[in-house]
Amino acid sequence: MKFNFLHILFKKVVLVMALFFLGNLYAQVYNKEVVAKIKIERNSEFYTFSATAENLLPSVSSLRYEFMVFKVESSNNSVKNSQSDRFILKGHEKKIVSVVTINNNFEGKVIIVFFIYNVNNKPIGKDRIVLENK
Repeated sequence: MKFNFLHILFKKVVLVMALFFLGNLYAQVYNKEVVAKIKIERNSEFYTFSATAENLLPSVSSLRYEFMVFKVESSNNSVKNSQSDRFILKGHEKKIVSVVTINNNFEGKVIIVFFIYNVNNKPIGKDRIVLENK
C-alpha cells in the first residue's frame, strides 16, 4: 500500500514538473534576435522618444513595429497615439524607426510602448517606459 502511494505521488510530481518545463519552453522571449529600445531626450520644453530597433542576427529581417503613447490625465481621461509600419533591418543593423515628441509640462502619466513583430506577426522585441508628472 505504501509503495503504491509513493509510486502514484512520484508520477504526479514528474507530470507537474514536465508541464512546468514545457510551459517555460514555449514562453515568449523578447529582445533576443531583435532588440526594441526607447531612447529619451529631454530639452527645456519637450521629451523626444525614439523607437530604435537593432538586429542581433547576421541575416536580413523583415519586421513590423508598433509605437504607442498613452497619456493618462489626473482625471483618468486617456489619449492614445499609435504609429505602425513595416521595415527591414540588415544583419547587425540598428536604426530609428519612429520618433514622438511631447510637451514635458503634462499632468498625470505618460506610458510609451514599443513592440517589434516578425513576419508571422509574433512579438519578438518590446520596451516600455512610464513617466509621471504631478
